[in-house]
Amino acid sequence: VRRFSRRPDHRPLVLRQDCLAELQRLLQTAAERPASQIVAALEIALSLSLHPTCVDAVRRSLGSELQSLVVEGGGRLADAVRCLLGQKPSVLPLENGAASAYLVLSWSRQDSDAAFARWLVAKLNENWHRTIDLSTDSTAGLIDGCRAVILCVSKPYELNSLCEFEAHRAEVLEKPLVPLLCGEGYQPGSWLSPILARYSAQADLLIDFSKQRDRAKSFSTLIGRLN
Repeated sequence: VRRFSRRPDHRPLVLRQDCLAELQRLLQTAAERPASQIVAALEIALSLSLHPTCVDAVRRSLGSELQSLVVEGGGRLADAVRCLLGQKPSVLPLENGAASAYLVLSWSRQDSDAAFARWLVAKLNENWHRTIDLSTDSTAGLIDGCRAVILCVSKPYELNSLCEFEAHRAEVLEKPLVPLLCGEGYQPGSWLSPILARYSAQADLLIDFSKQRDRAKSFSTLIGRLN
């Protein structure tokens, strides 16, 4: 799907009907297939829908199949598909009605990054910044209602279609983005470069958390930025 949907010359993407027909066939026979195949089909549809020239075709061709699969579903993938269909995402209840006083953390969901994500959420919550980890409490509605989105950018983040969805949704909703560099030596590419391009003129806005020995200093910078 990445070879098919990422044009290196940035020309408009033309979506092939045989691709949509195959996705439709997979989704129509969901009950007969392993869950992993259906998840893969949903992620492909989601990835294609991020292209403005494709989203209407995806909705027209796959709308009824997608709707039947997510009508009672939950979690980050189901909510992403609801947004693809133009529906309102689900929203988790927040304590004390603090609907506008929280941050969300978008990260790769890779085991190698899990310890850092847990550490960061705990540290932020200690410092009076209510933070929700999208890998556990994940719904698109949380992005819709948050104050800002923290992006933990790395190569695994760039390759994750659900991270791509979260970053694009935050951009569309004009949410403040706080990008953290979490992969030592990593250079953003693909879909992530344009999102981060607005920070290129002020390099200090990309806070470097890639070196564990410097995390305390980086965290102080992050708190200052959030304040």
